Amino acid sequence: MEPVIGKTPSNLLFLIHSFTRKRSLLLISPTTILFKSYAEICATLLRRCTTSSLPRLGRSLHGHVIHSGLLSDFSVSTKLLTFYSSLNLSVDRDRLFQESVAKRDSVFIPFSHNFMISQLLRSGDIDGACKVFDEMPERSPISWTAMVDGLMKCGRVREAMRLYRTSPFRTVCSSTAIISGFVSNELYKEALDFFCDLVASALLPNNVTFTCVIKACAESGRFDFAQSILGLVVKTNFENNVSVRNSLITLFLRMGDFSLAKRVFDKMPERDVISWTVALDVYTRMGQLENARELFEQMPERNEVSWSTMIARYDQSGNPVEALRLFKTMLLNEFIPNLSCLSSVLSSCATLGDFTLGCGVHCRALKSGLHDNVFVGSSVIDMYCKCGKSDYGRQVFDSLSIKSVVCWNCMVAGYCSDQKIKEAEKLFDKMPTRNVASWNAIISGYTQNELFVNALKDLII
Repeated sequence: MEPVIGKTPSNLLFLIHSFTRKRSLLLISPTTILFKSYAEICATLLRRCTTSSLPRLGRSLHGHVIHSGLLSDFSVSTKLLTFYSSLNLSVDRDRLFQESVAKRDSVFIPFSHNFMISQLLRSGDIDGACKVFDEMPERSPISWTAMVDGLMKCGRVREAMRLYRTSPFRTVCSSTAIISGFVSNELYKEALDFFCDLVASALLPNNVTFTCVIKACAESGRFDFAQSILGLVVKTNFENNVSVRNSLITLFLRMGDFSLAKRVFDKMPERDVISWTVALDVYTRMGQLENARELFEQMPERNEVSWSTMIARYDQSGNPVEALRLFKTMLLNEFIPNLSCLSSVLSSCATLGDFTLGCGVHCRALKSGLHDNVFVGSSVIDMYCKCGKSDYGRQVFDSLSIKSVVCWNCMVAGYCSDQKIKEAEKLFDKMPTRNVASWNAIISGYTQNELFVNALKDLII
C-alpha cells in the first residue's frame, strides 16, 4: 500500500484530531502521517486508543476500518482484537473473531485463534478455550503449549497431561509448561520425575525449566536433587541467568546456608528487584539488620515485598518505632502495602499502643479489601485489644467470615489483658477447636486477674 501523502481522508483526520484533543499530548504528528501507510496510521491510532483507554474512539476507528476495507490488514485486525480484549469488551472481541473465521483469512486466522485461546484462558474460560482449540484448522506449537499451560494453571492436571501426550510437538516450552504446572499445583515429585524424563529425551532445559525445578526442590526439601543438577545448569550456560540465580538464593535460604546464598548474590553479574529483595531476606535472617538496611538503601529499585521485608524484620527485632517510620516513608513513596506489611505494622502499633495509627491502618485494610483476611483480621483484633479497646476488637472478630484458631486466641487473650475475664471464659467455651496457645491465653488471663484456683483447675483438666 502506497504511502499517504496529502491524501489522508477527512474522516480519519477528524479521528486523529479528536484523539489529540482528548489527550493533551500530540501523540501522532502530521509528519508521521505523511510517511506512514493508511493501514499503519489506523493501527497506530488503535494502539493509542488501547493504551489510553478510549473505547468510543476505538469503536469509531473500527467502523472506519470496515468502510475503508482495511479489516483484512493483519496489523489493523490484530490491533482491533487487542483493543477489545484490553478494555474487557469481550462481546465485540468475540464478534470480530467470528468474522475473521467466517472470511477464512489465511494470514489472520492462526493469530486470532492463538490470541483468543490466550484471552479465554486468562479469563478462566477453559471450556471456551478448548472449543476454539478444537476448531483450529491448523495448530502450531504455540497453540498446544498455550492450552497445556492454561489447563495446568486451572488445576486440570490430567487433561493437560493427556493433551501433552497427544501433541505432535514436544518442545522444551511445552515440557516446561508441564513442569511449571506441576509446581504451581504443589506436585513437586511429579515435577522432578518429569524433569528427569525431559533430560533423558535429549531436550535441553531452558532458564524457566531450571527455575521451576529448583523451586520444586526448595519447596519439597529435595536439596540433594538440586545439588545434582547444578552441573547441568553450568553445562547449559544458565549459571549467570538472573531468574536461575534468584531461585538458587531462595534454595540456599531454605537449606539454611545463608553464607552460600549471600555468595551467589555477590557474584551475580546482573540483578533485578527480586535479586535485591531475596538478598535483603538473607541479611535479615542472618540477624544483620544494619547490613540489610544498608543494602535496602542501595537498591536501585524497590517493590512492595522489599519494603514489607524490612518493616517486618524491624517489628520482629523489637524496633516498632523504626518499623512505623519506614512504613510512613513507604506510603510517601506511593507503594501499596501487602498483607504481610499490614500485619507487621499492626503488630508495631499494638506494641506501642498507638491507637490512632492502628485505626488508620485498619481503614487502609478496609479500603483495600484485605480486612477479611485471617492474618490481617487477627492483627487488627490484637492491636485494638492491646490498645485497651477490646470492644472494637470484638466487632472485628464478629465481622470476619472465616475465623481461624489464631483469631479466637487473639480475642480471648485480648479480653484477658483488658481484665474482662468473664467475656474471655464465654468465648473460650465457644471455641470450635483449641490448641496450646488457647489454653495458655485463658490460664494467663486467670493468673493476671489473680484467679489462681481457676488456673489450677484448667491445668489439672
